[in-house]
Amino acid sequence: MAYQVSVASWIRRHGQKYFLLIVWICGCLFLFYRTFYYFKDDPSFFYVRQILGVSMCISRGTASILNLNCGLILLPTCRCILTFITYLNSKVRISTIRVILESCKGFHKVCAITIILSSVIHVIGHIFNALKYSLYYNYQYPEVNGASYPNQNPIFIILWTVSGVTGLLMALILVLIVTSSYKHIRDSNYEVFYYTHRLIFIFYGLLLIHAVKESWVWIVVPLILYIVDGIIRIFNRKTTTITKITAYTGDVIELQLKCDGLKAIPGQYVLLKCPRISLFEWHPYSITKCPDKSSSGFNLCLRHKGDWSGNIHKAFNTELHYEDIVRSPELKVDGPYSSPLCEMNQSKLAVCIAGGIGVTPFISFLLKLRYKVGKLKKLYFIWIVRDLSHLAWFMEDILLSHQLLERKFPNSLEVQFYVTNSDSTTEQRHFSEDSLNFIQPRTMFHRPDWANVLSSVSHLHCRKTVDVFVCGPKQLIYDVRKITLKCCNKTNRFLLFEESF
Repeated sequence: MAYQVSVASWIRRHGQKYFLLIVWICGCLFLFYRTFYYFKDDPSFFYVRQILGVSMCISRGTASILNLNCGLILLPTCRCILTFITYLNSKVRISTIRVILESCKGFHKVCAITIILSSVIHVIGHIFNALKYSLYYNYQYPEVNGASYPNQNPIFIILWTVSGVTGLLMALILVLIVTSSYKHIRDSNYEVFYYTHRLIFIFYGLLLIHAVKESWVWIVVPLILYIVDGIIRIFNRKTTTITKITAYTGDVIELQLKCDGLKAIPGQYVLLKCPRISLFEWHPYSITKCPDKSSSGFNLCLRHKGDWSGNIHKAFNTELHYEDIVRSPELKVDGPYSSPLCEMNQSKLAVCIAGGIGVTPFISFLLKLRYKVGKLKKLYFIWIVRDLSHLAWFMEDILLSHQLLERKFPNSLEVQFYVTNSDSTTEQRHFSEDSLNFIQPRTMFHRPDWANVLSSVSHLHCRKTVDVFVCGPKQLIYDVRKITLKCCNKTNRFLLFEESF
């Protein structure tokens, strides 16, 4: 079936996000315009303008954009504040706030790119300013000169001023932060990424010294929020007790942990640190089983992917018996924090799509449905795995949740499995007879045709809003995003909530 993306569908999906982006762009342009023409027209800068010309206006205009974005870039990193806002918005469900929360990671990157580009233009502008101060010395009014004497070396003009030295140091810090943020460096040597990002405290100190009269207005409030958020996170970090370790096929281990005082809902994640492996590396993991009234325990599933998780697998000798778990390495937990998938707790009609280990947040949701269905009327649970044996990771949980829901609310849960490796059809030794009876009629050995899958949901639920939650590889999210946009029409609306790894 062919689908075309309508303008109305695109606006419904992306309209608010791009409207907010346009507002931000207009804010940056307005600041640049206002600052540029202030220095271009204000009589108090007449003689300085005669020396520097337009380069002064450009350097000052980009400085205003830098100040704005150096403040805004901190806000998406305030995890505690964002989680609290997410909790409040779950009560009122204001779509604009939801869009802002979902766009935090992207907005952080946009601010970073803007800071880099503005810094380059700002530095180039000041290089021209130093050159012009050297060439066009004003003998009549010496106080307007940036140079100490005619034809002074422009390098010395920059290095002999506080603003010049602090500016160069900030540029150096930016280079270090940007280069260490590349995925390859971040994955291969996280401590470099961690340490260079801690340099932002020096960066903001230098920024206040560099231009205290202009900068403090923009950065003091975001900086205070960032520091307060960091203090709250430090005091909320906890040490966990490991109660059980389970090994699965596909290099996956499940940790059953106990942590007093930790409260979480399906869709949230925690940051995990193992001091034995690294003193600074915190890695996000979705909670597979949330603590409840009867138990303070929660589960995390870790798949071997990269050096850190590989070392975790080595550190946790999964051959250990229960009585030997006390020898396992200490784990620190920071969180829990909210993700876009938390919206499934408020959904009435949901399609949960998972790729591989991306199923973990949805397993916690299925476990919750055993005792509290909430607003949910219908759930389509779709799990794509490479090998049939991978279904064994959570098959008991899925089967039991399906059985309990069928008794209380018949036909409220529909389960589909897709196995992309057709050679794994013989891997049935990992399952009980009940599990096999459940799996066989619900399993297809090919990749999903998302157009057919979602169009069938659309036909069954006319004039309804369908919440689509997807967690998995970026390609899976891209495919689902494209089809949900095409499937939107006058009678159905698909809302997409995504989390990638």
